Amino acid sequence: MTEDTETRLPTVAGAPGTGPGRGDRKVVYVQRPVKQVPLEQAGSGNGLLGSVCGILLLVLAMPVCFGFIGRRLGLEATLGLIPTDCSLMDSMVGGIGMIEQIPRTVLLSGSVLLLLPVLGLLMLAFPLAFAALARPGVPGGPPPKAGSRFLAIAAGILGGLIGVLSFIWLFLPVRTAVLSGLPPDLGLYASTWRPRLDVACSIDVFALLMTTLWMIVLFRLPLRGLGWTWLRVTMVFLALCLFTGASRSLGLQHGLVAERPVLDGTDESTTLLIGGFGDSRVVYVVTAGEPPECALLEAGTTGSSTSTESIDVAILRANP
Repeated sequence: MTEDTETRLPTVAGAPGTGPGRGDRKVVYVQRPVKQVPLEQAGSGNGLLGSVCGILLLVLAMPVCFGFIGRRLGLEATLGLIPTDCSLMDSMVGGIGMIEQIPRTVLLSGSVLLLLPVLGLLMLAFPLAFAALARPGVPGGPPPKAGSRFLAIAAGILGGLIGVLSFIWLFLPVRTAVLSGLPPDLGLYASTWRPRLDVACSIDVFALLMTTLWMIVLFRLPLRGLGWTWLRVTMVFLALCLFTGASRSLGLQHGLVAERPVLDGTDESTTLLIGGFGDSRVVYVVTAGEPPECALLEAGTTGSSTSTESIDVAILRANP
C-alpha cells in the first residue's frame, strides 16, 4: 500500500526563463511505502490479557497440584495413613509449605553430599545460557547459519538426554527404597533414612528444574521437523512425570516436619492429629519400640489439642 504525498516547491524569484512553463510552480508527487497492519493484530490487547490470565492461573494451580499430590502420593501413601479430607485451600497451603521447604532441603542435602548443591546449580546454568542465546526461527525468513544450526541440534540432543536420565532417576532403587516407607528399625531413622530422603528430595528438585528449562530451550530452538516435534512433546511428558515425583518426595518431607496438634503425649507414646475423615479424626500414634500406626477417632471421642509437634520429632524422641 502506498500513500501519495503532495510536495510544493517554493517559487523561484527572478526573471522568467525562456520556454514553456518557466518560473511556474511545480508539483512533485512522491510515493512513500506505508506499512499495512494485518487485521489480526487489532486484537493484540486481548491476546496479552489472555496470556497474563493464563500465567496467573498456572501460578495458582501449581501449589494446589503440588500440595494435593504430595499429600496423597507422598505423606499418606508412604506412612500408610488413611486418606483425609482435603480442600483446594488445604492443598494450596500444603503446596506453598513444600515450596518454602526447598531451600532448606537443598542445604540439608549438602551436609550429606557436599558437592550436590554446587553440581545442581552448575547443571542449571547450561539451559539458562542456551535459553538466553536461542532464537526461534522466523517463518519465511533466512535459514539459520551452519554454526547456529549445529549449536541448536547439540542443545536439542543434550536437553533430550538430560530429560531421559532425569526420568530414569525416578525408578532407581536408591530412590524408591527411601519412598517405600519408614525403615523397619526406627533406630536408623535419623542416621540413615532421613538424610537419604533429603538427598532424594534435592535431586528431584534439580531434575525437575533442569528438565523444565531444557523443555523451554527446545521450544525456542529454530529446529523444524517431525522428529523435533515429538522430542518437544516427550519433554513435556517428562516434565510432568518429574513434577509428580518431586511432589511426592517433598510432600513426604513436608509432612514429617509440619507442626501438628498433639491429642495425647507421654514419654513413651504420642498421638498426633493428621486430619479429618468424614465425621472422624485421623491420628498417627508413635510409640517407643513399636512401628507408628494410623488410627481413627470416632466423633465424640475425648481428646483435645494441648500442644503442637511434628512427626519427625515424635519419632526421634521415641526412637533415639
